[in-house]
Amino acid sequence: MKNILGKKIQERLKALNQKQVWLAEQVGVSRMSVSGWIRTGKISVDKAVNVASALEITLDELLSNNDASILQPAEEKVHLVYVDDDELQVLTRLREAPDNLRIMGQMILDRFLAGGREVG
Repeated sequence: MKNILGKKIQERLKALNQKQVWLAEQVGVSRMSVSGWIRTGKISVDKAVNVASALEITLDELLSNNDASILQPAEEKVHLVYVDDDELQVLTRLREAPDNLRIMGQMILDRFLAGGREVG
């Protein structure tokens, strides 16, 4: 039987529809490191912090000895914003964009909002 940490990592990867290689990229380690955590249940605290963040759970949820399923992400704040159809389309595309484009889009929006509506 797998250890609790390994089970939690596998459950979250499945819930996020991701693979071990994705987690390795997120944390900056090899896929073999992720496989080792799953197999042995041994992980350093600094890597555990990054793993919990990537898996959208708290560090407490990841490292606790509780065998309860953790398929739900850590509590998120939800904000209600009214937008028109064009704004919704832009926000949807931004949300679905790859990480590097999403970060650039966020930087542009931040600059636009902070700088009096002027981008560039």
